[in-house]
Order: sequence, then C-alpha cells, then structure tokens
Amino acid sequence: MSRPLKFALVYGAAGGVWLLLEHYVLGGSLILKDVLFISVTAWLLYRLLEITGQKEARDRALRESQEKFQNLVETVNDLVWEVDENTVFTYVSPRVRDLLGYEPQELLGRTPFDLMPQHETDRIAGILCPAIAERKPFGHLEHLARCKDGHLAVHATSGVPFHAADGTFRGWRGISRDIGERKRRDEAIRRKEEQFRQMFEQNEEPVILFRSGTAEIQDANPAAVALYGYSREELVEKGPSLFVPPDDYGEFKSRIRGIDDTGTLSLERVHHVRKDGAEINVSIRGRSIRLLTGGRISYCTFRDITARIRLEEEAAARQAQLIHAGRMVSLGMISSGVAHEINNPNNLVMFNVPLIRAAWKDAETILQDHRRRDGDFLVGGIPFAEMREIVPRLMDGIAGASARIKNIVEALKEFARPEIQDRMCQVGINEIVRAAVEILRHPIMAGCRNFRVECDENVPLIKGCTQQLEQVVINLVANSLQALPDKDRAIRVSTEFDPGSGSVQVSVRDEGVGMTPETLRRILEPFFSTRTDSGGLGLGLSISLSIIKAHKGTLEFRSEAGKGTTACIMLPADSEHRESGRELSVLSQL
Repeated sequence: MSRPLKFALVYGAAGGVWLLLEHYVLGGSLILKDVLFISVTAWLLYRLLEITGQKEARDRALRESQEKFQNLVETVNDLVWEVDENTVFTYVSPRVRDLLGYEPQELLGRTPFDLMPQHETDRIAGILCPAIAERKPFGHLEHLARCKDGHLAVHATSGVPFHAADGTFRGWRGISRDIGERKRRDEAIRRKEEQFRQMFEQNEEPVILFRSGTAEIQDANPAAVALYGYSREELVEKGPSLFVPPDDYGEFKSRIRGIDDTGTLSLERVHHVRKDGAEINVSIRGRSIRLLTGGRISYCTFRDITARIRLEEEAAARQAQLIHAGRMVSLGMISSGVAHEINNPNNLVMFNVPLIRAAWKDAETILQDHRRRDGDFLVGGIPFAEMREIVPRLMDGIAGASARIKNIVEALKEFARPEIQDRMCQVGINEIVRAAVEILRHPIMAGCRNFRVECDENVPLIKGCTQQLEQVVINLVANSLQALPDKDRAIRVSTEFDPGSGSVQVSVRDEGVGMTPETLRRILEPFFSTRTDSGGLGLGLSISLSIIKAHKGTLEFRSEAGKGTTACIMLPADSEHRESGRELSVLSQL
C-alpha cells in the first residue's frame, strides 16, 4: 500500500471520528455529505483492517514455509547449495559441516571448483561448460571434493537453474550427496563379483546357474559348454531341453524349480545327451545362493560319471564272473557226485535189461505152449495175448529211458567240467545247441508245447569253449521259456551260416511278452533283472555277453512289447572251415 493512500485513510478516519463526536457529544447536526463521508471512512477502515489481516496471514505463512524449508534443508543428509550466475556460493546448508568439515560462512563467496583438485576441476569444467553456457539442468555428476582436513570425498551433484520473479537468471540451486561409502560398497561388490566370475569361469567342474524358482538357465561356465557341446548362448536361449531327454524333462524341471532358500538338490545319476548324440551319465548337486545384489540363483554342478559308471559295471561284471566261476566249481563238484550216484543204478538198469529181455524170450515160448493147451490166461492182470505185445515195448522203453539218463548225465558232466580260454578248440555249434536243449528238456516240455530246433547242417566249425557257449544258449532258451505267457506260444532255435560276414549265427526267437525300449536298453547291464521278485540276479545275460565278446562275437536283441523277442549270436567261423562253409552254403542253395 502506497504512503499517500495510507495518509488518506488515516485522515479520513480521523475526520469521521470528529464528526461522530461532534454529533453525539456536542449536539451538532449531520448533513448528507457528513453521512457519506462517515460511510466512506468506515468502509475504508474496514478494508484497511482486512488488507492488514491478509498481509499478516501471508507473512505468517511465508515465515512458516521458510521455517519448514529451513528445517528440511538443515536436517536432510544431502548438502543443499545455491550459486549465482558466476557459480559463486550464495548459500550453503549446515550439512556442509558433516560432509566437508567447513562452516557454511567459510564457503560463501567461493566456487565449487575451489574445493576440487586441479585435474578434477578441468574434468568437471569440461562437462559443465555446455550446461552453464545454455543454463540447463545437470544431474548426478560424480566428482571429487576436498574436505577441510585435506582428504578427498566423492560427491554426486545435481542442479537446476533458477530465475527472479521478473525472469532474470539468478544462478543454480542443487544438492550434493556423499557417495563415497556407496562407491566403496559397490567396488567391494564388484571385486567379489569378479572373484566369483573368475572362480565360475575357471572351475573345472561344469556349473550351470538357474534363475531362482525356475529351470531357466542364466549362465553356464566353459566346463559346462565342453560337457554338453552347446555354446553358452544356446544353453541360455533354449535351456535344459537341449540335453535332457524328453521323457525325463518334466521331472528334471520340477527338481530344479524345487531348490528354495534352504533346500538342496542331489541327483546321483541322470541320463543326458550331448550335442553330438553321445549319451552320458551325470550326477547333479545344487543349492540356492544369495547374490551380493540381494537376489538369489540356483547354483548347480554337473559331474560326468560316465567313465566311473562304466568302470563300476565292468568291475561288477568281473565280480559276477568270479561269483559265477565259484558257483560253477561248486556245481561241478555237485554234478560229479550226482552223476556218480545216478550212473550206478542206471548202469544196473542198462545191464539187467538185456538179461530180462532174454529171460522173457525163453519164458514166452513156455507160456505160449501153455496157452495153446489150456487157453488164454492172465499175466499181471492182463491176458497173455496182450501181455506178449506189451512186455517188449516196456523193455524197450526202459532201455531207451536208461540211455537218455546216460546222455543227460554225460551232458551235465560236460556242462560242469571247467574249461578256460586257452583250451578253446574247434566245435560244432549244432552240437552245442542240441546239448543245451537236452539239458533243458524237462523245463521245455513243462513250459512250451511249440518248441522247435532248426539246425543248418552246413554251418562250419567255430573255435570256442563248449561249456561256455552251452551256458549262453541255455541262458537264452531259459529266458524265452520264462517270457511265454502260455504254453501254446512258440520258441524257435536255429543255426545258419552267413557267407557274406563269415559268421555262424544262432537265433532264439520267442512269442513271449517282449520288452519295452527301456528294458531293451538295459537288458545287458549287470544285476539288471525284470524278475527280482522271483529270485532273478540279473547276471545271466551280462555274463553271456562277456562270453560272446571273449569269442570275438556279438550278442544282440530285437524285441517289441507284446510280440516277442529275438536273441541273435554271431560268432566268427574257424578260418580253416570258413571257405568250405561257403561252398556248402552255395551247394545247398543250388
């Protein structure tokens, strides 16, 4: 409010008061102009009081705002500053005492560049010159600031230009934050992360990092890349589906996702596939670890145990062979005793049958004469006319049964007789097959009504161990018998010669229950058996494979669930008989 207006208001108010006093105290009269004058004066007084109250309210609000701003500036952890258009400090908040050790008054009249080393001044000036020239804001500018005691602090400074009410540029206002502790912490984190990265990269054991709670690969070290043959980028992009078989993928993802803050993962043996198609066995260990940044990852190590598993299987196979050899020694001793005990009464039977046959021939003449004189009579409850036909057949049956007992005993003794690799000799595969079938005659008759042996008589001899090869054929035929769901299903055992490869082939085909692909893949593993509940040890086929390999042959299986199985043995023909075998094969085809 201007001074003339204030004078007019005061003069009018005084005149109005005088008129009122004159009227009421001195008894004077009021005319119209006096009333108007009093009214205007009263209104002016009212407005004066109203304006004065508003100004006091504004001043009070301004003081309160200034107090709040002052409290905020003085309590905030950051340094609040103001510089003029020449970058000279015009205000510095009290926080400067804690951050730089100066009193606010000590910095007034100085510039921020006075607190920097010369090289830092040059660097920051080069960065700020464009912003200063164009009067633009700048933000989070990291720089060094020298404290009063001489040591250097690291600050991050931001500022904005400000103007007077008339638009005149006045300078910049901003804040500076001490980020030294954060920088040291970040540097410590960076060093630890670098150490982790070096250990991760240089670790000879394959390591794969998964995002926490997922099966998504975040990173893989060079050892993991070498293990699976995929690049790091391929592993990160496509994930574990690259090396985990489809049938196992769901379970694998579930186990990886299950690694939580306190949990661990332990998979002793899983089946994976490399990029080149090679199958490997892997053991996995995993746990959740906390990163320095606060997040978590699943840290998993993958160890290739394929070689170890192979060595263990070979050791198990050798152990099984030793066990089997011990059992065979025991079986040989038992068989020798059994053969001796059976041979004695069987020899008696074989010796007495011819005597009984001769005695019956002499008695038959006398009995026939008696029948002609007195008629037919009973012998053993049967008329003599019938008995004279029955008795010779009975004696033939006894003689035949005794001969079969002798053959079985001889085959059993031959089977149990120990033989070693050095005693391999030329043998006929047909004789081996027939001997094995003879040993299994009883289980064959009990388990299969449709059993047939088809031997090619033109197959050449092979060089091998009779007892061991008989053992293989017995194992294959016994497995086929156990695979039949009923007695009417067929089993075919055949031999033939393949002139092209010069190999003798033995095939055992059955119409049994067959095998699943998983069973077929593991059928030759030591101690793998589908009949563990019925006493199966899972050694027969693994030992058979070892025997066939020792004979430089192969043992293969073809099977389909529900349709049966074919086992095929391929053995090289003896070099002395291979050409004759080819000639016989050609002649048989003609």
